[in-house]
Amino acid sequence: MASPRTSGPTGAANTVGAIMTRKVVTISPDDTAADVKRMLESRRLHHLVVVGHGRVMGLVSDRDLSKCLSPFIGRRSEREQDASSLNRKVHQIMTRHVPTCRETNSIAAAGQLLLDKDVLCLPVVDAEDRCVGIVTSHDLLAWCMVRCAGAADSCAVPRAA
Repeated sequence: MASPRTSGPTGAANTVGAIMTRKVVTISPDDTAADVKRMLESRRLHHLVVVGHGRVMGLVSDRDLSKCLSPFIGRRSEREQDASSLNRKVHQIMTRHVPTCRETNSIAAAGQLLLDKDVLCLPVVDAEDRCVGIVTSHDLLAWCMVRCAGAADSCAVPRAA
């Protein structure tokens, strides 16, 4: 599941623009949980950026989806009310007021924001709050591993006390 990675506008290697995914999969707040389920499964993703009127409105994750869906969907014991949970709208299940960053932010600042806000991804926005990318904890971990391995061709990880 390789994602296109390109340098930011300045080509700076230590900015979000250098590691973010630019081809962001978005969804509308009026789409349904069934749409979310289909997109997450078919594209093997964990997060979709919710965009309305050209602006980031929130995120919907695989965890948000699992919280709203009946565990009986697709089983012999499925009832009509279980199947109807797939009809819930994205705006009913999404996380609102998500932290964002800019592609010119440092990777360290983005990592700190992920930790401070206890989130796994950040939509990357431009000056008008339009989504131009996404950076995930996986992106940051991959960047750290490359940096660490590049320094001495091995990555010493300190053990927790």
